Amino acid sequence: METEETPQAELANEPTAPVIEDKTTSEGLETKEDSKPKEEGHKEKYSRRVEKSIGRYKYQAEETGRELTAANARIAELEQGQRLPSEPLRENYATEEEHERDTKRWSKQNEQDIRADERAKVQAGNQEREQLRRQQKVSDRYGVDRLEGAKKFDNYQRSENEILAVVQRDGAWAMRDAIIGSKKNSAEIVNYLGNNLDELDEIASLSRDEQIREIFEIEQKVKAKAPKTVSDAPEPAGKVTGGANSGETSKVSQREWNMKKNRR
Repeated sequence: METEETPQAELANEPTAPVIEDKTTSEGLETKEDSKPKEEGHKEKYSRRVEKSIGRYKYQAEETGRELTAANARIAELEQGQRLPSEPLRENYATEEEHERDTKRWSKQNEQDIRADERAKVQAGNQEREQLRRQQKVSDRYGVDRLEGAKKFDNYQRSENEILAVVQRDGAWAMRDAIIGSKKNSAEIVNYLGNNLDELDEIASLSRDEQIREIFEIEQKVKAKAPKTVSDAPEPAGKVTGGANSGETSKVSQREWNMKKNRR
């Protein structure tokens, strides 16, 4: 198996004699350029193969340097980001410089903690206000549905009391929220559960996600059973068409009708 020749070995095997370039005159005759002594700072010409090898090794060296720089930056970042467990004491440090360095880190760490706590409090307050706003909106909507349910169903108040008692007994708050959160069908769900107490108890014993899923299925069930509302409004008037000859015009085109009309 042949081993790749390194640039150093290739340079060692290169001829030491200067390369003489051939030039052609305008008359087509070949002349040799007299060899001239190399000027100071002149770069020795290498073969293309050696130049490619040199370029490859330079790229690898630069890539390694970039990786090393990135690794050192990451190490510095980790060291800088490491939290101090407690306030640094001078007696635990060998030099004053090390103690002063960690004291500054401790102060900066405390400032960051204070700012993080303030941001967390503001965010928690915003979330709480938004949740209360949504709950109020849902409660207002259920209040309207509740009035409609009391008019539509007998013993609606009793059904509400039955559900509330089970919710408080089993802590089935997810079931309650799913009921009042139903749009336009909460009254139907209350009436259904109030007349199916065994199913109510069974749903209250389930997990939170299962409670929500069961209420959703009941919502689909009562929605399918809900009678369609029939309007008491009179039927719309029929479409008014042409006069006495409308039947004739329906059998011919408008152009033919106009031609017949002009002949009269």
